[in-house]
Amino acid sequence: MSYYGKVEILGVEKLKNDHVKLTMVEGLPIDITKKMYEAGASKKPVELGEARDNQIFAITKEILNVLESWDVKFDDVPVIMNRLEISLNNTIKSADIINWGKLREEIVLSDIQKVLSIPNVDKVLNNAYDAADKNKSKDGSTA
Repeated sequence: MSYYGKVEILGVEKLKNDHVKLTMVEGLPIDITKKMYEAGASKKPVELGEARDNQIFAITKEILNVLESWDVKFDDVPVIMNRLEISLNNTIKSADIINWGKLREEIVLSDIQKVLSIPNVDKVLNNAYDAADKNKSKDGSTA
């Protein structure tokens, strides 16, 4: 028996691109990478924060292994981390442009209203809110 956070995993299905789909006892299926699953799953129920910490630890360890394999100088690590953050921010900006057609800081309320005026938006939102509420109640969060 294995768990993802506090919820028991009924099954794990291999997907393409090193992803797996977790079928849970309750709630919606979860599509995550195999690495995230392996780092976050446990043999007993745990708080989602603990599962997340385990995933972050595994990611950090892998990043450190890459830096070590390059024999990076200690003083270069902050520079590399800064460049990584800049690169991620630029990637997010590009995704915003593709998604919205403009930068996030250029989005106006009418843009948001256009998205919210799609057919059946209430049904889509209610399903999303219900899924979020189920996930909150599973991990014990109240926010």
